[in-house]
Amino acid sequence: MSKIKITVEKNPGKLSIKNVTVREPLVEDLLEAQKFQDNARMSMALISQICTFDGRRLTLEELEQLPLSDFLELSAELAATGLVGSAEQFSALSATAVSDSPKSGE
Repeated sequence: MSKIKITVEKNPGKLSIKNVTVREPLVEDLLEAQKFQDNARMSMALISQICTFDGRRLTLEELEQLPLSDFLELSAELAATGLVGSAEQFSALSATAVSDSPKSGE
């Protein structure tokens, strides 16, 4: 069986971050992030509220330009350090928030 050659091209002009500073999250940060029903957007919302990137806060739209590898690394680091609780707690809170949110038409 032949091996497939895979080449990863960097996205020119996309967001490139050198330093991220994280402030301790507040309950209000989590409540604000829970307005989003999918876990990725909820994580992005929380990250945009508690992190500064090279000295400035980024909007959700700007965070969408962050390379996926950087986003996943940052998310994992936040969970590992306990800044957003454990990964299990954050996932459980996310699931609870989504299941408790009113459905459209209610």
